[in-house]
This record gives sequence, structure tokens and C-alpha cells, in this order.
Amino acid sequence: MNNFLIHAGILQGALTPSPTDAIGIDMTGDDCFVFSQHKGVLEPLVNLGDQVKKGQLLARIHEIERTAAPSHDYLAPRDGMIISRHFPSRIRMGDCINVLAETV
Repeated sequence: MNNFLIHAGILQGALTPSPTDAIGIDMTGDDCFVFSQHKGVLEPLVNLGDQVKKGQLLARIHEIERTAAPSHDYLAPRDGMIISRHFPSRIRMGDCINVLAETV
């Protein structure tokens, strides 16, 4: 944040280099997005920054109305890095569960 404020001229001082190297990411298709086809309670199984493989289990949705029903599994449609995830809570049809990106 300080680097941004220094760059904008709001703060005085020298820019501080990042302690880690930045990475580039690219989202090359619609298969980067995983959307919910069910409503219920989301159980995320991956964290931000995790590298996943195609077919890996990303999340489960548990129905609230039918507690004895099996959960609905959501798998990674491609290899990539998790760059966004739905907060573990109630989820509705059409909500985005995860966004995957390719590192470049």
C-alpha cells in the first residue's frame, strides 16, 4: 500500500521492492470458472493459491432441505491455480464457486 501511495505522490519516500517475485496469470477460457448448479451449504476443499489438477475435488455442496441427500461434488475442469473462491457459507445456483487461472 505504501508503494502505491508513494507512486501517487501522497507519501514521501522510496519505493520498497516486493519480498517475493510476482507471477503472471491468464484465464484463457470459460472453463476457468466453476459455477454452482445446486443450492445449499458450500464446503470448500481448496484454498487461494493452491495448484489443482483437472478432475481434482474443489468443493462440495450440502443440501439444506434434504439433509440425508448425498452432497454434490465439484471438480476442477482444468489444471490451474485457485485465484478466487466463494466464502464457505450458503450458496445458490449460479454462484461462482472457484476461478482457476494458468500461471504464465
